[in-house]
Amino acid sequence: MKRSLSESPKVYKLFSFTRKPLILDQFTPDKIRNFAIIAHVDHGKSTLADRLLEYTGAIAKCGLNAQVLDKLSVERERGITVKAQSAALMCPFEGQTYLLNLIDTPGHSDFSYEVKRSLVACDNAVLLVDASEGVMAQTLATFHFASSRGLKVVPVLNKIDLPTANPEKVKEQLKSLLSIEPRDVLTVSAKLGKNVEDIITTLIMEGKSPKVADALDNGITNCVIIDSEHHAFRGTVVTILVRGGVLSKGMEFRLLRNDRVYKVKEVGIFAPDERPVEALYAGQVGFATMGIKSPSEVITGDVFYSGEVKPTAVDYVEPTKPMVYAGVFPVHQGKDHQDLGLALEKLCLNDPSAQCSPENHPALGAGWRLGFLGLLHMDVFRQRLEDEYGATVILTAPSVSYRCNLLLASSLYRVYFVFLCILVKIRGKKNIQRYGGEWIFIKSYKDKSIFLLRFHSFLQPDSIVEAYEEMHVRGTVVVPEQYLSAVLKLCVNRRGKLLSQDCLDGTRLYLAFDFPLSEIIFDFSDKLKAASSGFASFIISVCKFNLSVHLNGKPIEELTQLVPKANFLARARALADGLAKEIPRQQFLIRVQVLAGARPVAKADIKPYRKDVTAKLHAADPSRYNKLLSRQAEGKKRLRMIGEIFVPRDAFINVLKRPL
Repeated sequence: MKRSLSESPKVYKLFSFTRKPLILDQFTPDKIRNFAIIAHVDHGKSTLADRLLEYTGAIAKCGLNAQVLDKLSVERERGITVKAQSAALMCPFEGQTYLLNLIDTPGHSDFSYEVKRSLVACDNAVLLVDASEGVMAQTLATFHFASSRGLKVVPVLNKIDLPTANPEKVKEQLKSLLSIEPRDVLTVSAKLGKNVEDIITTLIMEGKSPKVADALDNGITNCVIIDSEHHAFRGTVVTILVRGGVLSKGMEFRLLRNDRVYKVKEVGIFAPDERPVEALYAGQVGFATMGIKSPSEVITGDVFYSGEVKPTAVDYVEPTKPMVYAGVFPVHQGKDHQDLGLALEKLCLNDPSAQCSPENHPALGAGWRLGFLGLLHMDVFRQRLEDEYGATVILTAPSVSYRCNLLLASSLYRVYFVFLCILVKIRGKKNIQRYGGEWIFIKSYKDKSIFLLRFHSFLQPDSIVEAYEEMHVRGTVVVPEQYLSAVLKLCVNRRGKLLSQDCLDGTRLYLAFDFPLSEIIFDFSDKLKAASSGFASFIISVCKFNLSVHLNGKPIEELTQLVPKANFLARARALADGLAKEIPRQQFLIRVQVLAGARPVAKADIKPYRKDVTAKLHAADPSRYNKLLSRQAEGKKRLRMIGEIFVPRDAFINVLKRPL
């Protein structure tokens, strides 16, 4: 039986706190090493984390350990790391015991915020590189971010047991690209557990100890929140880094953001399962519960503190601006809407990179507009809603944001748009379908007005629009030389502009492109996956033309898009034909129209099912024959006017993935 949407995804294990609490006061900051494992996708981060857990005795060496820190069902099914997970390792070394706080981070660029957020709690980073694949684009990105935070980077080559491994060649890449000396690079095989102890030794001997706040000398405790998760019975469980002082059960703390007072109910560490402790001390990473029932009260990066003097806010990493937007709606309005809202609030607490805001759709009703860092992020978020909260949702096709520059030289145009803003608010729902939303946001920019667009059907009339602006991303591609021609052809077809080109090691090239975001969010990474990988940051460029899609006269905002004027006819025909193939036949005629502005440029009809209402009649009764046919035609016409069109869940995404 399906679980209620408002029910917590995880059941609190009562036996986890039946063990005797650990005492951690012997781990002073000089005996603590907080580190994260960072790497490109599939370079062996989770496997190395398993070997480190086995080496330090955190888990038994049974030969069955595989991705122990990947606790979500979506991570197990897909074989990828989605959430950064921590584990406390207690390791004896030269007569003393050290506390190593390990954080296993995701590798895919869609979860880059998880990596950045985790590095805030770390002073060291293990940079893992595949000895056969070498330095990749995500390797460069994570290294530069870790270096900019002042972390001690420990370079490690993994998979040296593979026949294709070439450690010496990869060491030269690290030297030429990242200025890392070959003698400083460790070589391991995480699969076989070979040389794993060298990483522990290097972290203890050369790693940085955590920075302790000055508040420790004054007896004041302050802790920064690095992650949070909602439980049905325990409330919000926060993962924290103690910057100074002591955190123990029964103490009262104040939250810096809302100035509310909370009492600590539980304190513990991840080892890798939850283990209770008597207290957490400066420099240590653990978790705490304070009876916080509302997920909105906690924000990642906030600070808990004791005493009257407020500490300084932590230099935290702001969530990356979303690149892909999609609408999420419950299948049935009413209670499902309320339960889905609670589920989204709790899931966004655990995944702060997803942005959520309410919206109304003329056909789907009340729902939410969600922003994601990529298509994989969106798909994983949807699956987590289904797996952890039992939510069956309607997810619209992903879209990107645009802006338009309006010709406001004439005061008449200014009056028109002021009137339009007032009209949309007054008429409310009647204008949601026409203008794409209840509110229109305008801000001045030099001599122009810039509209931040969520729905593109608002761009009417076209005569007062000077130009449309679309988001661009800077993508980097690392590609073997033999695939250069095919990659360049693909990038040019996606309107990519080559910015720079560098040679890595004589056999691979490092390319920097400027891409329109709308050209790469769907299937670009799949087509490029065999030879390269990329990451993106925002810039703005100019594009022209607007296409909107209508089904039986109703605009389909999810398929509205900006396209270059040169190929809008081909794109329009592809949209019309694709929808005609994806939407199943129904009891009434469905007319698909694609409009450029207000002008139809492509159409396709989906024929209805035919029912022979004259089968029971005698052939010699023409009046009755014509009467039944006429009545059937009137009924289908009326059904077409009021009938709801059934659109399969994946229809929009499949249409957008179709090649032109």
